[in-house]
Amino acid sequence: MTRDTPTERWQRLAQASSLGDVRALAVHPRDQGRLYAATATGIWLSSDGGRRWEQPPDGLKKPAAGLAVIPGAPDVVMAATEEGICAGDAMARQWRSAGGAPEWWGPLMALASEPAGHHLIALSHEGVVACRRIDGGDWTPLSEAQSGR
Repeated sequence: MTRDTPTERWQRLAQASSLGDVRALAVHPRDQGRLYAATATGIWLSSDGGRRWEQPPDGLKKPAAGLAVIPGAPDVVMAATEEGICAGDAMARQWRSAGGAPEWWGPLMALASEPAGHHLIALSHEGVVACRRIDGGDWTPLSEAQSGR
């Protein structure tokens, strides 16, 4: 039996120039062919597993650094922008503000959701990791949330 080297399992799907500066990727949990990319020009969508990408004409056009698809609400995509968090639909066309980051810890660099889908977890460029409820509220640094403060 031979083992593949890691590079033998990779396959080029799209040209590097099609997206530009990709900062984060996310996969829709119910449609594995639907991918999202956060870039310096906004959110891009692929409906064919990454072979072709489009930036919806009425989509999010702000630089984005993080993405999260909410497990309990898979048709909600969250994006971290310099102004805070935006929530979009599964086709990345309709976006609304979902709250900002506290001024004391600056722009968000990465975004995730915890498995139950009740909280967002974010990393700021200052290195602070914090969480808050998906539906809003205050951000709590994880060091304080874990210690019960």
